[in-house]
Amino acid sequence: LIKIIINYVAELRGNTISSYIWVKKVNPADFGVNYRLTTTCTDKTNPVLFPGWRGQNDDWASVAASNGTSTKNLTAGNVTNLAIKGLFEYIDPNGSEAKALEADGYTKQPWGAKIVELENEYNSYVFNGYIAGEAPIYLIPYHPDVIKNSNGVLTNGYGFGQE
Repeated sequence: LIKIIINYVAELRGNTISSYIWVKKVNPADFGVNYRLTTTCTDKTNPVLFPGWRGQNDDWASVAASNGTSTKNLTAGNVTNLAIKGLFEYIDPNGSEAKALEADGYTKQPWGAKIVELENEYNSYVFNGYIAGEAPIYLIPYHPDVIKNSNGVLTNGYGFGQE
């Protein structure tokens, strides 16, 4: 199934799944983004906006600070997003672009290489039971004992029974 997904991304979507990506934690405001991302962006030059949206909270620093304890302060500061380069485009790991990214604080991660290396695990544990070309349906009802022991906090939706 991994090969089908890689081929789908490459052939039908026009994207490349590279062996390596470069990532860096950033302040989105440094990239002209003063809000959290909730939509897809097509600006491929902006590593905060593309690919896809990441996050939906405008004030992670306050969230982190409010989760601190009297013995440990926890604060995210403004560096709350992950900038990604090379996710759907090839960057030569030994080339000048990779060297420039690393000089700018990005780190190389074996994203696509790990997917290929762990193909059997992905097929066995992540995609087990999925059929190529069919949308996965993953709605599983709670066991009646779980509902009963939740004291009304949990219920089954989508027409599943409660007992």
